[in-house]
Amino acid sequence: MSANHDLYDQRKYNAAPIVIGDYSWIGMNSIVTAGVVLGPRTIVAAGAVVTKSFPDGFCILAGVPAKVVKYLDKECFQPWHLENEYYGYIPKEKFESVRTKYLDI
Repeated sequence: MSANHDLYDQRKYNAAPIVIGDYSWIGMNSIVTAGVVLGPRTIVAAGAVVTKSFPDGFCILAGVPAKVVKYLDKECFQPWHLENEYYGYIPKEKFESVRTKYLDI
């Protein structure tokens, strides 16, 4: 859910998308509020409450409210890819048969 109620009229709400960058981790029981943008390789510690954006990424966030506890060195990351491509949990080579059987597109 990515919306907050209006402070003066609780019948209204302010919706805003949450953007989570590639290869980011969101820890258990953490909260990311509406409108927050997290850049690539951002790690949110368990139980953290993220109320502002960290669009540059490459950091570890923790606390209430969340703040940067460590910056990550961009040069140290090793790129990798899965050997097989998947659509959800379905292997790419089987997806077309599943799509035509179960999806009406």
